[in-house]
Amino acid sequence: MKTLKNYKILWYVLLLIVLSALSYFFLQIHRDDPISSIGEVSNTDYVDSLTPNSISTLVVPHHDLVMDKRRAVFTEAAKKTNPKTVILVSPNHFDTGSDLIQTTDRTWTLQDGKLLPDKTKISSLEKSGDAVLSDTAFNGEHGIANILDDIYSTFPNSELVPIIIKPNASKDSIVSLGKELYSLCSSDCLLVASVDDSHYQSGALAELHDDLTIRALNNLDNDLIWQAEVDSNQSLALAINWAKLNSTPKFNLFDHTNSDKLASDRDGESTSYIFG
Repeated sequence: MKTLKNYKILWYVLLLIVLSALSYFFLQIHRDDPISSIGEVSNTDYVDSLTPNSISTLVVPHHDLVMDKRRAVFTEAAKKTNPKTVILVSPNHFDTGSDLIQTTDRTWTLQDGKLLPDKTKISSLEKSGDAVLSDTAFNGEHGIANILDDIYSTFPNSELVPIIIKPNASKDSIVSLGKELYSLCSSDCLLVASVDDSHYQSGALAELHDDLTIRALNNLDNDLIWQAEVDSNQSLALAINWAKLNSTPKFNLFDHTNSDKLASDRDGESTSYIFG
């Protein structure tokens, strides 16, 4: 019996060694992958790969630790597009309100001016049943608030359709929401997905999680994106659907980092950020 127990212990040790080796090998491969490496994708690559008016969607984090990088994405996008309306989609971080998908027609007072709502589109969206008007649900929602200055600074004449989505909103509801939004505005709207990525993991593990997210975005994979480690799979699924509806199938990775890299702490808990 003692010998059998020793064999079991040895087997578990060997299994752990094999799994660790595979994880390390996988990480090294994808560190060399230009899709998931910042060093392989520069701001110039992003701009040169786009043609005028070809941008339908932006993916940016709402964490203000990377607010300068986020503003850079908007600045570059503004060189290529000037939308009449910006659709800003965020997770409902605090589970506020009773409905899964909510919007508001409030006017947003900012330091440099006022960001006006697109009341016509918001009213039509509410009538369709794809979103419910609920102003108080937006109080304190940083996924919306942290992006407003970027929108106003780069698109001062654009109006806003803000949307917050709870994590239990279904795939079908996201598909329906995308189709309704497309019927309302299509090419004269820019959709901005305000999403932070991997949470509470080491920087190394965050990179593995982000590899899947970037792969899903790069391939516009409606199924894979629901497996991503992000704070709103729904928002990214909507972004993918929107890109397909607008015939903009190429995802351009503008930047990719995490809080561990920025703090030079590879072992601490991190939040990761994908820009594109």
